[in-house]
Amino acid sequence: NPNNNYSIRDLTEFIIDEMKSFPDFAEKANNVKLNIVKPENFYASTYDDTKNRNPSIDNIMSLGWKPYVTLREAVRLTLRGYYED
Repeated sequence: NPNNNYSIRDLTEFIIDEMKSFPDFAEKANNVKLNIVKPENFYASTYDDTKNRNPSIDNIMSLGWKPYVTLREAVRLTLRGYYED
């Protein structure tokens, strides 16, 4: 979904925030401490990455499909699936 253009940090924060709403996950989520690593400290100097990934979904949309779940909703639904299992 092109409207879900988030960084890995954003995704991580979504997961942690959503985990807090599930009793079995809340304690662990509340104890998470993110370790932010600058890319230049992690990747080789020759590594080149884009800051913005926005894939085209035109082909699938031409078949009548369209996204209806945001990334945050997808995280919540995934966690609910694990929680209810």
